[in-house]
Amino acid sequence: MAEPPLQFYMMKNGSTDRYQEHRPGRWVAEDAWPSKTVSSRVYSINSNSLDAVPLIETARLLSSPQTTGLSSGEQGSFAIVGDLPGDQSLDAFGSLQFDTAILDEAVEILGNVEVEIELSSDRRDALLAARLIDVAPDGRAYQVTLGFLNLTHRDSSERPEALIPGKRYRVRMKLFGVGYTFVQGHRIRLALSSAYWPMVWPSPEHATLTVYTGSSQLTLPIRKASEKASEQIKFPPPLKMDGIKKTVLRPGLVERSVTDDQVTGEITHRLFIDGGVFGDWGRFLIDDIGLETEHCYERTYSIKPSEPNSAKAKMTQSYDLSRGGWKIKVTASADMTSTPTTFELFAWIEAFEGNELVRRREWKASIPRDLV
Repeated sequence: MAEPPLQFYMMKNGSTDRYQEHRPGRWVAEDAWPSKTVSSRVYSINSNSLDAVPLIETARLLSSPQTTGLSSGEQGSFAIVGDLPGDQSLDAFGSLQFDTAILDEAVEILGNVEVEIELSSDRRDALLAARLIDVAPDGRAYQVTLGFLNLTHRDSSERPEALIPGKRYRVRMKLFGVGYTFVQGHRIRLALSSAYWPMVWPSPEHATLTVYTGSSQLTLPIRKASEKASEQIKFPPPLKMDGIKKTVLRPGLVERSVTDDQVTGEITHRLFIDGGVFGDWGRFLIDDIGLETEHCYERTYSIKPSEPNSAKAKMTQSYDLSRGGWKIKVTASADMTSTPTTFELFAWIEAFEGNELVRRREWKASIPRDLV
């Protein structure tokens, strides 16, 4: 009970190495929230930059390919190799990017980054994605936090309203909360896109947004660094139970890839896991009880650059257990596609005893989109 009531992990100098498994940083403490050590700093989103003052208003067109999101990573990471976002430069083609000048001192943020964007759309339904990025002197770009807004939900998710094409709106969006230190010599970047696959399902039509710079702004929650003793937080090593005694019958495997079909332009994200999430084993024997087990899992997400309703998600899992002459297996799969007016879902599950199919069940659903 003598510990500070609030403790946050403050990331720093994130590596863009695609094989990273953690983000370096330190723990910091706060006595209350909102914190007196955190204040707002507003940057004007100008034509190509983030500045202290607004410059002349300009209209920038934003029509991201539906494939934008090549380096998105996982929204929730299990610390599997490849889970964390890669170099954000891969998605520069589909984004509007705005940078600060080179930082002459470190900038520390804690809380929710906010953006206010003046925009219009040529469609009734559109998406806005925003990413805050740390840009190193060598150009490597590391994702700090991100956020999304279905623009029909700009005022209410309970009562969404269609956009009026050509009408100008001012929309506000909070990005996911974060603690991060931008070091001296780096730059802060805001990237905006109108698609972010496969993290977000695309809008029903390919929309073009007009973003009005000079009238839009970014707000950072700036934290004043402290050298208080309470900031020198040291945690003991985590407790963990002794591992089970096991014999690995097949090594584990994790595969993650993004492929580009050079004929159709279709981009496919694939994750395949054969065991391998919590240890380097695929099929293994639990020695004490003589039980063999395995778990395989595959996800694929595909989409074409200018066709939002080409989006397709497929997930399949299987579990297998056996002991002596006894064997059972369960396999399940779920598919999702969409039309301009619906989300289409199909799922099935199969249960086997030995090689005999004992039961199969299927589910289908057609879910109307908003504003149909």
